[in-house]
Amino acid sequence: MYPGCVSRSHHRWLPLLLLVLMPGLEAEAAPAAPCQSSLSVSSSTSLLDRLREAGGPAPDFPQAVASRTIDPQTDKPLPALGSAPDGAALFWMGADKKPVVDARVLGPLQTAHVTLLKPGQSVEVGRVVDPAATPLVQVSEMLIRAGIILTYVHMGAELCLAPQSTQERRIYSGTHTYFTSRENTEPVRFTVLLGSGGMIRVQAN
Repeated sequence: MYPGCVSRSHHRWLPLLLLVLMPGLEAEAAPAAPCQSSLSVSSSTSLLDRLREAGGPAPDFPQAVASRTIDPQTDKPLPALGSAPDGAALFWMGADKKPVVDARVLGPLQTAHVTLLKPGQSVEVGRVVDPAATPLVQVSEMLIRAGIILTYVHMGAELCLAPQSTQERRIYSGTHTYFTSRENTEPVRFTVLLGSGGMIRVQAN
């Protein structure tokens, strides 16, 4: 065999030799797990935007949303933010120009600023009245789109629902975009959990 040449038998051992010498090679080359589903979120389709479109004085994202029985005679529906099981709008603007949520579906809501949470830190968002009628699969996406589970600072977010997510545990990861003197993109990772009594909690990962 000429110097510098490798015999055919040695070729079979090269991949194994590389893995022994570089144990992280196989893990780095492994493709990322596919998303169970993808979710694109924008401030232009949030509860804040819908309030502004309806004429409400909304300088920033609501920090809390009251829950009560809806009166279609005085309350104004805020479309494209989810719906109750009967098809009615989930979020409404009251006569006082403040947002309310249909008490048949959700209790009072507190906005969860996901980008401000430290890994492992969690906050309660609110309670779903009947998880069987409105499962977390549906509720989590509605709250994310509305910005009650706020996954970005300024513009929006691109999210991937992890394949290991379950009916009671929705695991998301992705990026959010915001502007300072330039465009910035940062990672965002969190889990939406359904606890006892229908309580919805968000935890940063």
